[in-house]
Amino acid sequence: MCSLVFKVSSSIANGKDSREESHQRWAQNNELLTEQIAALEEATKLVDHLTHGVKFNQVKVRYEKAMTRLTSSSSKNPSLFKPLVSSLT
Repeated sequence: MCSLVFKVSSSIANGKDSREESHQRWAQNNELLTEQIAALEEATKLVDHLTHGVKFNQVKVRYEKAMTRLTSSSSKNPSLFKPLVSSLT
């Protein structure tokens, strides 16, 4: 009976450790993705402004901030965003 209780306790502890590790990975990925989504939303707003006739020099500071946010992430988003803005200016 004792060995059964020990096996169950051990199994619960292993499951808890695994769940906590998985949650930590998810939380890190979620934070990264949330930051990337926010940066892409800002970049999308800038492109929208540029397509509606706003001059680049009016949004240059926002563009630089958006590029900084996009390049600080590990995604490939900046390489897609910069040529689009260049074509609209």
